[in-house]
Amino acid sequence: MKKMFYLVLPLSLGFSACNMAGEQDYTNLSNDMCDCMNQSTTEVSAQTKEAIIGAMETGKSIDVAMTELAEKDPMQAITDGQHLMEAGPKFEKCFASMEKKYDELYTTETEQQIMDKLLETLKNNQSCKWTYALVELGMQAEKK
Repeated sequence: MKKMFYLVLPLSLGFSACNMAGEQDYTNLSNDMCDCMNQSTTEVSAQTKEAIIGAMETGKSIDVAMTELAEKDPMQAITDGQHLMEAGPKFEKCFASMEKKYDELYTTETEQQIMDKLLETLKNNQSCKWTYALVELGMQAEKK
């Protein structure tokens, strides 16, 4: 499941060519990320999405959230775990098109500053809670 989280970090490489990235670009990028994530995870149940969002909001890891879900509904947890694994390649394909779309943008900011801005934009967009939770929990897992 971690593989799809690694896809977010190379996004900063897309800001490399000739137009300076502005706030609207971050908003557009976060919206595109949400669209990609939502399209890639349509088969994941609302129950699992809510559990993962709740984990992010309460400081739990994604592993703890999935374990708690498995205790309540083992079949749903297994099914949704599989759907999340299958979402990786779908997200990769969508992400590749996003990289092309934003290829003409650049910034003088560090990769961390880019990710911080992107996360803040995702966090402030109520329709992107699911994407924000996955990206935030994925980044936390990478730090461990």
